[in-house]
Amino acid sequence: MKMMNGSTSPQEGENEPSPYGDLSHQAQIRCTVVEEIVNREKAYLQVLHYAVDVMKTELENCCEQIEFEVEDGHVRALFGNVADILVFHKALLKSLESAVGMANKDQAEKNEDFYRKLAESNIGETFVKMRDSFRTYEIYCANHARAEKVAADLIQMSTLKRNLQKWTIEGPFAETTSNESTMLSAILTEPLRHICKLRVLLKTLAVFTPAVHPDLDDIFTSIQITHGAMTSIEATKRGNILQGAYEICDQLQQVWDNRGLCNKQGFLTKRGGSVKNWKIRWFTLRGYEMKYFDEPIDEKALTTLDIHQCNAVVENDSQSKPNCFGLVFPERTYYMYAISASQKAEWTNLIAWKIFVTHSTEERARLAIAAPAQQPLTSVLQLLKC
Repeated sequence: MKMMNGSTSPQEGENEPSPYGDLSHQAQIRCTVVEEIVNREKAYLQVLHYAVDVMKTELENCCEQIEFEVEDGHVRALFGNVADILVFHKALLKSLESAVGMANKDQAEKNEDFYRKLAESNIGETFVKMRDSFRTYEIYCANHARAEKVAADLIQMSTLKRNLQKWTIEGPFAETTSNESTMLSAILTEPLRHICKLRVLLKTLAVFTPAVHPDLDDIFTSIQITHGAMTSIEATKRGNILQGAYEICDQLQQVWDNRGLCNKQGFLTKRGGSVKNWKIRWFTLRGYEMKYFDEPIDEKALTTLDIHQCNAVVENDSQSKPNCFGLVFPERTYYMYAISASQKAEWTNLIAWKIFVTHSTEERARLAIAAPAQQPLTSVLQLLKC
């Protein structure tokens, strides 16, 4: 399987040494998300450049020739402030590459040291510093419906037929569009899709960023910034676009499952069901099965829990135990506690994420749309509910 950035799943190169060295699973996942964000920014810039440097420029030239029906008003309505968005994202990509050390790095240079620095990088800070620039999306989204109407008019202009056909053949969506109408719609909708995908990726990054990482608070703020920009999209269109954006989670999850990165094991102290005493148990989480044993060497599990049946992960320190949490199943809530706050966060974040990706893309989009734009975010468990 190939992701957008061209990386491959382990089946295609499983005999090759891992460039991640001894990095933890959490750190490796964080690296893949950061790379995905940067590489999607690069691909998005190609679309913006084509829209501004080729399409907009050619239409402006047509306005100066009497034989063409297109007018300056058409061009302004069609592209709105897309040139401002291009300037913003050029600066954003440059700052991101500098922050994560990806500027001018080829695949051969991506070794363990590179990925270690990538995992430790502060990507959220970059978004926070450029928060005011995200307001460009409010203007673009407000103009989008009008731009689509103008696009429908342009398609009917016989004098533009050659231009439209050329853009469809050579443009950034040439492989996925079959006619001028589809191509224009794809170009005009790409900024809306990108801001939704950016929010989804930042949300994913927060799940796999350690609680002690200095970037976590800025990532939460970045999610709110992109969420605010996203709410400028008309509600019905926003829901449809978000469904597509959340497919990224499933694509990433497949890659991580192939590499076993979302498996976890370790000791937790669990409260009994009938007898409310606390006993140390060895837990394993593989796929969507969470098992616990008396000892790590035991082959037969005492119980197997199906995460598909888990309704929620809840914070619970009311059991008079530090670092305690609960897994809510229909028949009972399983309470357990970890040896540290960081271990608790790793377990709860991973389980909550697995519950989250069992939801359909429609449900994930519905939760995101229902979330207030200014809702303060303080934990991953709260984030995965919106």
